[in-house]
Amino acid sequence: MPGWYAPLDVMANPREIFRFIQRNSKRVGVSIVGFVVLAVGLVGLIAPVLPGWLLIIVGLAILSTEYEWARRALDQAKVRAKGAANRMRRKREPDPPAGPES
Repeated sequence: MPGWYAPLDVMANPREIFRFIQRNSKRVGVSIVGFVVLAVGLVGLIAPVLPGWLLIIVGLAILSTEYEWARRALDQAKVRAKGAANRMRRKREPDPPAGPES
């Protein structure tokens, strides 16, 4: 049955095929692991047992190795986390003692 196979002059050599599979399988593996960790993080926002935000950030870090949108989201999460840490630090600092009033 002609047409169901590629002609010999169009076929890639085995090394190219192996590189294609290796490159894409890494991306598929990173995607699966990243999205699973991200999903568990989302569940962790509801379930008190799991550290939701931490898992979301880890999931974004995993996905950012392959996807630009995840890198941007991770950068935004880092900025917001630093802002929240600064706000918490300001709340913990004791008020300076009041000086003598004249």
